Amino acid sequence: MPSRICLAETEFPSWGGYGAYVENLATELTKQGNEVHVICGQSRCLGLHEKDTVHVHTKFRGDLPVISTLYFETSLGKKVKELKKEFDIQILHRNSPQAGPQWSLSDEGITEVITSHGTTNALVTSLIRKKAISSTSEFLETFFSHVLAKMERDVLRKCDQVIAVSEWTRSCILNMMKIDPVKIKVVYNGVSIDKFSRVKGAEEFFLKEYKIDAIANKIVLFVGRLHGVKGIKTLIRAIPRIIREVPDAFFVFVGRGNATIYKRLLHEAGVNALRYAFLGHVAHNYLPMIYSCADVCVLPSYYENCPTSLLEAMSCACPSVASNIGGIDEIVDNGRTGYFFEPGNEGELATKVLMILKDERLSKNMSKASREVVVEKFEWGSIAKQIIEIYKTLL
Repeated sequence: MPSRICLAETEFPSWGGYGAYVENLATELTKQGNEVHVICGQSRCLGLHEKDTVHVHTKFRGDLPVISTLYFETSLGKKVKELKKEFDIQILHRNSPQAGPQWSLSDEGITEVITSHGTTNALVTSLIRKKAISSTSEFLETFFSHVLAKMERDVLRKCDQVIAVSEWTRSCILNMMKIDPVKIKVVYNGVSIDKFSRVKGAEEFFLKEYKIDAIANKIVLFVGRLHGVKGIKTLIRAIPRIIREVPDAFFVFVGRGNATIYKRLLHEAGVNALRYAFLGHVAHNYLPMIYSCADVCVLPSYYENCPTSLLEAMSCACPSVASNIGGIDEIVDNGRTGYFFEPGNEGELATKVLMILKDERLSKNMSKASREVVVEKFEWGSIAKQIIEIYKTLL
C-alpha cells in the first residue's frame, strides 16, 4: 500500500551527499507509487517548483555552519505537524540526528526514521587524531562535540527506526550510544546508474567548460568538500612524485570550500599551476561528465561512512584509490575496483595511483568491475525498495 512520506533535508536539491540522498530517494519513492513531501532550506530552494511528483515545502535556513542546521532541525517539528494536518503524513524520514529531542511526533501518529551517515564522536576523533581541522564547520563540530553527541544519542534513541549507511556506521552507533541493535538496519547509500554512467564526448565538454584537455592528460580527480577531514593534504604531498613518473598527470579538485590553503601547499611543493585546477562547486548534472574524463578518482579521507562521490565515480566506470577507513572496504573491492592505502600515507597513495595510470589493461579491468559492483549492489531503485520494506514494518 502506498505511503505518505515526508523527507527533511537542508541540502535538497542536490548540492552535497545528503541532498543527493534525499533527491534520489524522493524520486524512487514516487516511482513506486508513494506520496512524497520534502521540507528543505529556503535559501537552497529559491525558484524551485514541484520536482516531478514530489511536493516541495521550503523553510528558512541560513548559511552559518552547524548552527543553521541545528535551527532548521529543532524547528522542524512545527512544520511536520502542519503537513500532518494538511496531508496526513505517516512517516518523517531525515538525515541529521543532531537535533530535535525536544519535540515528539509519536502523539501525532507520525513514525520517525533517521538515516545516520555517521556519528559526531567518530568524526571528531578523526579530526583531532589527524589534526585535520581546517574549516569553520569542523571547528564548530569539535568545539560543540559533547553537546552534539548527546543530542544525537537522544534523537536516535527516541526515533522509531535508524538506518545506518554501512556496517561500520552501525557498529559505531552500537558502541558509542548503546542503542537496541534490533532498531538499526543497514541500507547503503545508492547511486542513479542511468545518470551516472560513462558519457561519450565528455572530453569535449571538459575542454570547452574548464579548458582542461582530458585526452592529452591523465586526469586524477578529487570530489568532496575542501575540508581537512577529506585528507586533501595527503594527496597534495603525493602529487610531486606522481608527476615525476607520469608527467602528463593533471589533478582536478571539485567541491566547495576555500582552495587558497591548498594552492599555497601545491606552490610550496613545487607543483606547476598548469598541472592542477580547482573547479569549486559543480552542478550535480555535470558531475557524470567530469567522472567520465577521470583516469582515477582519489578519496584520501580520514573519516567516511558510505561516500556518495565514490559510488558516483564507480558508476561512471572510474577506478578509485581510497583510504582504508570507515565503511570504504564495504564499497571498494581492493585490487578489483581500485586500491586501498593507509590514511595519511602519501607514499602509498602515490604508488597506488601510479599503478593505475601506468597500466592501461589494469585500468580497463578496474573500470569495468567498478560499474558492475555499483549496478549489482548500489543502484538506487533497489536501495529504495529496501527502505520501503522498512517503512512497511513500521506502519
